[in-house]
Amino acid sequence: MRRLTVFWFFDITASMQWNMCSGVKKWAAALAAAGALFALASCATAEEGERGLSLFGAIEQSAKRLAGDLPAGTVVAVVAFDSGESDGLSYFIMDELAGALLDMGTRVMTRGEIELALVRGEQDFGMTGEVSDETAQSIGHFLGVEFVIAGRLWDIGFARRFSVNAIRVETAEHVSFPRFDVRNDESLQNIIAGVGRRPAPVARQRPPALEPGPQPAPLAPPPPAAQALQPAPPPFPAAAPMAFARVEGGAFLMGSPAGEPGRYGDEGPQRRVTVSGFYMSVFPVTQREWREVMGTSPSHFRGDNLPVESVSWFEAVEFANRLSRRAGLTPAYVIDGAVVAWAREANGYRLPTEAEWEFAARGGIICGGRYLFSGSDIADEVAWTFLNSGRRTHDVGSLRPNALGLHDMSGNVWEWVWDLHGPYPHAAQSNPAGSSAGYGRVFRGGSWSNSAENARAARRNWVLPTNRLNSIGFRVVRPLD
Repeated sequence: MRRLTVFWFFDITASMQWNMCSGVKKWAAALAAAGALFALASCATAEEGERGLSLFGAIEQSAKRLAGDLPAGTVVAVVAFDSGESDGLSYFIMDELAGALLDMGTRVMTRGEIELALVRGEQDFGMTGEVSDETAQSIGHFLGVEFVIAGRLWDIGFARRFSVNAIRVETAEHVSFPRFDVRNDESLQNIIAGVGRRPAPVARQRPPALEPGPQPAPLAPPPPAAQALQPAPPPFPAAAPMAFARVEGGAFLMGSPAGEPGRYGDEGPQRRVTVSGFYMSVFPVTQREWREVMGTSPSHFRGDNLPVESVSWFEAVEFANRLSRRAGLTPAYVIDGAVVAWAREANGYRLPTEAEWEFAARGGIICGGRYLFSGSDIADEVAWTFLNSGRRTHDVGSLRPNALGLHDMSGNVWEWVWDLHGPYPHAAQSNPAGSSAGYGRVFRGGSWSNSAENARAARRNWVLPTNRLNSIGFRVVRPLD
């Protein structure tokens, strides 16, 4: 009987376990002979804040639960989160949760897309506080998604409770509601300090997305980007020459080892990959360079030397073709509506492959890939991330380059690459060009709006190629002469 009692105690849910702690103490002495002091020790430890997950662990586990509970192929939107601390922390958690869901193959409408849609539709909706089921359902209908996700982080004394709910838009049914306890440790306090504590109450303002410039494409269904870019803009004065670094070909271990901090499952298995040499632009394409070639100013943040962002993958490949024509080179892409083919014999500019990008980020044959980030094991030395960016992009080249002289390969903006997202093979490869099937294009490097873990050289991410996000830009490469 004593054995059954102890097993029953350990089988109850974590939330029940914590709520029973005070009651357990009253009869712990009577059960001590049966070994129940282990339960009391667990309660005492929990009250000291030593039990629970890290914030990133709670986000990842919640994403896994959500991805498993939601029907495959459905479209979701993370519409609100109340962090109990600040809007900055709320947005940080929303972005990390959306990113974790994307990594698990869930089709997620990003926060930037939601904000733009709300602005265009004149919808007044706060994304950083608690939200009722009715409001979440209404916003879900407006956004045209099947499920909406809202969440909350609150203090329960010895820890913080992390809770998210997935709501079916048509019926307001709660189909998934993972909950986890989060440790009140130094890591959490550093994140809170980095994003800022709750500000004094002010009137909520709309997202600053209405600066002069072209309006974003409708969220659904998006028009073929290549058609949206026609006709070509009138000629502009010749752009100042872009700076390029020579990347000699070689072999490296692509991906991350199983024990790398912050690792995602799609970063493995590590395997030997060989790439041919190429030239790569020293900086991400700047807003000045984009404007001189394309004749538009699409970026959310404004500044000639800031990286261009809020451009789709389709627009990035069109930029590469137009830059090639201006330079008298053969364009690398054959574009037919929404179908893009890579003419590999061409000598023009193009997006790097995922393998080329990671090889260059790791310093090529000069550095041997020994750093966690591109050029350093310390993120702040080489990368603008959520904790040091002030929630915006920065002039390219402001931080230290890597061994090849390439700047901003970690942080500032994610960078589009050529590849469709797919699992890595186990076998060695030579000049791989990504998965042969899929609907999401890969982007690399992390950004101003993400944690440092996302700026690691091995980190992969992907989204539909029609998406325009203020955290994604790109750089170009071309073959060696």
